[in-house]
Amino acid sequence: MSTIRERFFNVNEIFELSTKNFNKQWALVDNVWTRFNGYLLDNGDERKTFVCRLSKPKESSGRNENVHPEKLCVNNTPNHSHLVEECDMRKQSKFIKDMVSKEAIKDYKPLTIANVIRTEVSKVCEDSGVEYLKTKEVANIKQKLVGPISSYLVGDADLKSDISNTIEFLIKNNYRAESFFKQESFERLRGLCFANLISLANIRPEILIEIHKFPFPFQKLIAEEVHAVSKRLKEGKCTPNLASAECSCRFFNRYMLSCRYIFYEQLCGTNILTPETWSYFQRTFEESGMKVYQTRGIVEVPVIQKSLAEKVAKKSQSKMNELFERTRDYYYRLAEKSIDEASRFVRSLEKILEPAIN
Repeated sequence: MSTIRERFFNVNEIFELSTKNFNKQWALVDNVWTRFNGYLLDNGDERKTFVCRLSKPKESSGRNENVHPEKLCVNNTPNHSHLVEECDMRKQSKFIKDMVSKEAIKDYKPLTIANVIRTEVSKVCEDSGVEYLKTKEVANIKQKLVGPISSYLVGDADLKSDISNTIEFLIKNNYRAESFFKQESFERLRGLCFANLISLANIRPEILIEIHKFPFPFQKLIAEEVHAVSKRLKEGKCTPNLASAECSCRFFNRYMLSCRYIFYEQLCGTNILTPETWSYFQRTFEESGMKVYQTRGIVEVPVIQKSLAEKVAKKSQSKMNELFERTRDYYYRLAEKSIDEASRFVRSLEKILEPAIN
């Protein structure tokens, strides 16, 4: 880029470009030159004359201290009498303005956009003049494209203050929000997480505070159980007499959360929902969240190899069970026909087994 800008800044020789290449390169230096005049030639081509933006037809009076007293660009000379940075400080090129326009449509403050443009353009293009980009210029472009911005919905330039401001905004709007920092191998993660706070009527403030510490989907599950307690109170049902915050109901076994019976015991019986108990329930979902209910795995049970003697003993045991089963079934079939036949079968079986047993 520096070669292109230098070539257009001090034109020491004639060169030709296609219209496409000229428009592309002209965007880098249009802050240096401005059109002076132009007219059509006989063959239909258009001739344009450009002069330096800093050239003046006559010297300034000097009454205003902010106006340069002399011409920055002397007339009738092929070269400028100033550096290209003088133009960059007063006006940005079309190339930089187009870069700003692409970022200005995003929901970021002008200061953030200006910092990003300066960093990214400096990496790709040297001597582009982007270091002179003013935040006010970015703000003007942004307002022209998207109109006035709602500042409370736009991130801050500094990440730390951006996170703290966002958390403050969410808490004011009845959200629960916390910042986090996580180190994963070579990568650092910093951000925030937030959740809605469910609203429950006729609930003790200390219980409601603990419920709000759960993620929003779990708050809804617990809220349904809390509402069920009101129904039990109206019906006058007795307390379940629980000794701890554990229950055998289907809800507790499925979700591992405080159920209606635990809440009922807490309200009308024993204080079983201690701070330690609440903390145990809440820690269950810190790492895995809803995956607690979704994760499945294969449990491998080692197969114990049995010896030959153990296999023979197991086979003999199975054979004995089979003989007992067949003998009992035969006896019941005889008993249905005749008690006498069943009695004779028992006596004959006794004669056969007696010598073997004794």
